[in-house]
Amino acid sequence: MALTKIDDRGLKTPIDLLDSEKIRFGTGNDLEIYHDGSNSYIKDVGTGFLSIQGSEVLIRSDSDEKIIHGIANGRVELYYDNSKKLETNSAGVAITGELGFDAGGTYQVKLSDNQKIRFGASADLQIYHDGSNSYIKDTGTGRLLINGSGVRINSADNSENMIHAEADGPVELYYDNSKKLNTHASGIEILGTLYMADNKKIELGNSQDFQIYHDGTHNILLGVNGADFQIKDADHKSAIFDTSAGVELFYDNNKKFETTSTGAILTSGAANTTSVRFGNTANRGLEIKTYQSAGNNDGGVILNAADTTTSGYHAVIAFQTGGEEKARFEGQYDNFRLSNTCSGITFNGDWAAQNRLNDYEEGSFTVGFWASSTNFTTAPTLTTNNGRYTKIGNQVTFSVNVAWSNNAAGAAGNIYMSNLPFTQASNSVYSGVYFGWWNLDAAALGGDDTLTGYINNNQSYVVLYESKVGAGTGAIPVNVNNLMNGKAGDFQINGTYYTS
Repeated sequence: MALTKIDDRGLKTPIDLLDSEKIRFGTGNDLEIYHDGSNSYIKDVGTGFLSIQGSEVLIRSDSDEKIIHGIANGRVELYYDNSKKLETNSAGVAITGELGFDAGGTYQVKLSDNQKIRFGASADLQIYHDGSNSYIKDTGTGRLLINGSGVRINSADNSENMIHAEADGPVELYYDNSKKLNTHASGIEILGTLYMADNKKIELGNSQDFQIYHDGTHNILLGVNGADFQIKDADHKSAIFDTSAGVELFYDNNKKFETTSTGAILTSGAANTTSVRFGNTANRGLEIKTYQSAGNNDGGVILNAADTTTSGYHAVIAFQTGGEEKARFEGQYDNFRLSNTCSGITFNGDWAAQNRLNDYEEGSFTVGFWASSTNFTTAPTLTTNNGRYTKIGNQVTFSVNVAWSNNAAGAAGNIYMSNLPFTQASNSVYSGVYFGWWNLDAAALGGDDTLTGYINNNQSYVVLYESKVGAGTGAIPVNVNNLMNGKAGDFQINGTYYTS
């Protein structure tokens, strides 16, 4: 029986319809509700869409298990066997469990540029493409681990090898599908040439004791931390280069030559056999060798000018001008002498009187400090004050190592270092000095400042200057407040100048 109309009394009892009989809504019967004997239907057959509305919509099974749960202005939840598996949120979708695809299907995960697949509670691992490059990015704690019995990184079309790694085996690096580096049980193998830019080093040893590099000008083998160099094969040494001592040279594993702090030692063999020879024959040229005295090699040296045209041997060095001898070393008299007509020594064929070397002197001195405007009311205590000088002719070369405590006070103006051993000549150019090292107040002087100085004509003191890096002011005198007033420090300074 079909129910065709509901009057204004409404429905007082359930409506019972037979299979496939429908309740229809709308002028065109657009919405239908019915059961066909097998399944139940809520069916929109007209225009528009089927809208199920509510502040919270819940679809349950006939056993009251949740299937779909939707909340206005909130999430939508999908369930499996009353267990939530998918939930929407403000950032996207949260999945509980696994996201699977049918085997053999063509399903894909497709994301737009800069959209990421993120893993971990804090999104520590990210996979994405930014429109130009693809990324597998570890942004959290721990490491990015790629595990496998064999790991391959190949070109996009899989036609070229890039990186191959094997468990319990090698790691291989490729260039243009050609293997260039291979690890093995004893180290690495380079298949080709190792290129390194200037000042980039090969460093060997636990503390980088041996370094090999090119600095743009020179090829350098550098030993640090006191390590020496040795050139040798498995059984024989050829040379040892000790960075804190000297050089040793060997012949058939026997040391023949070494340098020392005072010069060099040519190790003696049998008597009259250890020698240095200039010339390519035994009976011509100059030879320096040890000799035997009273049956012992007692440190004698022979300067031997061999001559087979006369009897005996002669060792003579003579200095002459215009045929007139001015100086001579002669083994017969065992001395070096200048003639009484020689007023000095010159070099490079220059005989000008003003260029003659006629004096030599060396000694020690101590320095002082004073300020240009107001001198110290309390002079600095110099805890170290060591100066050495060498005077050759009218050229003076000096070196000063000085340190002071922080008790200085009362001075103003620029700081000068006084008491040089000689006064600079009046007709000399200003002489510059340079600092070997310094340990000063970095806050006052600046960590990158450079210290220099110069000596004025007719003066025996050094004017100290500083160059401030990046200031654009050039070198300026050092102010006493930056160096000594209330400050301790030390430096080593070297210089050369000329006396009258």
